[in-house]
Amino acid sequence: MKFQLDSNNFKEDPELQIVHLCNKTFLESYVDDMELLIRYFNEEYKWDGMFNITDVHNRIKNGDNLFILYLNKNVIGYVWFKEVDKYICYLYNLYVTNIVKRPDHSPKWFVNRTCSHMLKYYKKIECECEDWNKSAQNTFITNGFISI
Repeated sequence: MKFQLDSNNFKEDPELQIVHLCNKTFLESYVDDMELLIRYFNEEYKWDGMFNITDVHNRIKNGDNLFILYLNKNVIGYVWFKEVDKYICYLYNLYVTNIVKRPDHSPKWFVNRTCSHMLKYYKKIECECEDWNKSAQNTFITNGFISI
């Protein structure tokens, strides 16, 4: 199922803390947090396409944007964005752990805040979500994404 969000149907909602990483130098301070999140993901899911820390460096080097989510200074999630063209970016690899106790609305809030930032630079955000992942689909829909 594909989704799309534009600035007209975007809904904002403030709360947790986010760090935006978009250059390799800044990433070095967050390698341990990303390694922990990768470990959390691998404990929760078995997925052959999972990235590693080298992939994180390469994605940043290639211009992708990484946002890391924190709750009380504890790392709990990440999401990636990459440019499709000068009007559209693509949201991918959204993850908010269930290993750390966190508010139920954390994924919705995280998508909300990161999309708010990215919509300053792009007119639209697109993403895809597996049919079985109803939680992620709901997160996108409650943030104003529409099915395309």
